[in-house]
Amino acid sequence: MFAAPPKENGAGSDAYSITDVDALPVVTKQAPPVYPAELRKAHVLGEAKIQFVVDPSGDPTQLVCLSSTAPEFAESALLAVQQWRFHPAQKNGQPVACRMVVPIVFSLSH
Repeated sequence: MFAAPPKENGAGSDAYSITDVDALPVVTKQAPPVYPAELRKAHVLGEAKIQFVVDPSGDPTQLVCLSSTAPEFAESALLAVQQWRFHPAQKNGQPVACRMVVPIVFSLSH
């Protein structure tokens, strides 16, 4: 589910990549996204890729949508991921900030 985010040199560069930590962040609370009503009614499927940093407290920060099939999916995915909580990544036995990318898929399966 989690992908290694692209390398960056700007904001958030103090966070580790998931490939550079000893233990990955583990989701402890995962709020589902709200399917935008207009897109559900129109049977529109889609996805939003969200990049963020899990800070050493386990909170998602620095959220940004890297891509989305519709702006409404991006907004809903960002709102959902903001509510997630994690056991933070670890490096040398210490909690550390870690960059992540997750795809949020919107499908109509019941």
